[in-house]
Amino acid sequence: MAFSGNNQTIFNAALDGMFAGALCGKPFTDGAATPNSYATLEAACVVFATAMDADIPTNANLSTGAGGTTIDPVAGVTTASLNALGHLAFGVAFAQFFQRFTADLTAGDYTVAAAACAAAFKQAVLGFAAAPGGSSLT
Repeated sequence: MAFSGNNQTIFNAALDGMFAGALCGKPFTDGAATPNSYATLEAACVVFATAMDADIPTNANLSTGAGGTTIDPVAGVTTASLNALGHLAFGVAFAQFFQRFTADLTAGDYTVAAAACAAAFKQAVLGFAAAPGGSSLT
């Protein structure tokens, strides 16, 4: 299925961040030795990542994957800058869900968390341009 959100990089990073944050500090036990042990967590991560991605406008510098296509980075935008956007989205999602997870698949229940993560993401992106020698990631 082709991705239909705004930024596949952001979606993937948000999903990864929530998944990692929810599992952080929790021991992996024999009872959770099969992939389907994490199916509810994965489904909740998709719901959250969809909401966070929806709160961050499409960035032409990122691969969107929309309609099965990929947008190549524009001239002058480095791979490091593109990676920074993904890492940033991962970080805010990870922080939001660090050792905090309940099996919630209701999209509306992630509205506030997704908006807060998107706001932190957007403000941090501005910081890249303000840093000495920095460049905009937008």
